Amino acid sequence: VAADKREVPPYVYHVAKNDNQSDCVCPGCLAAVKRYNGNHAGLMMEFVSDIANRVGKVHKNVLFAFLGYTTDEIPVKGYKLPSNVMVVTAQLGSEFMTRVNRDSMRSIHHPNNALAKKYMLEWRKAAKHYSIWDYWILFRQHYAGPATNVSALVDNIRFYADLKLEHIFAET
Repeated sequence: VAADKREVPPYVYHVAKNDNQSDCVCPGCLAAVKRYNGNHAGLMMEFVSDIANRVGKVHKNVLFAFLGYTTDEIPVKGYKLPSNVMVVTAQLGSEFMTRVNRDSMRSIHHPNNALAKKYMLEWRKAAKHYSIWDYWILFRQHYAGPATNVSALVDNIRFYADLKLEHIFAET
């Protein structure tokens, strides 16, 4: 942040790992994941919290964001993120991969999405700043065409409004 030569530094810095499901297997990371009962999100929450706590002492108006995504999708129960951290959840749908908690074709209130909804509510409790990266596109068509998830979007957007999100990014 200090090295950023602009008059006003960016408001949000995103801290992200590679866009895949391959987590670090070094002894330090594995030990941290073990502390969180195998939940990889704990490692990311701890890492970003540490950065936010250190930098936040000097730069009060900066947020640090990270993705609750793939292996970081499930929040650690009871973990409260610092007030200068924003979680951005991105739940891949069943059309994209098999190990998922989200059915993109149905409303967040549908029973198929009970876990996805639960995780969103838990992330909301864990973070003062919360945003969603939503997938409105169907990456792979495993459905009889034409297929659309438009009917689910209205309920989902209402639910997001109830969560008092700061941002919704819709990948279309």
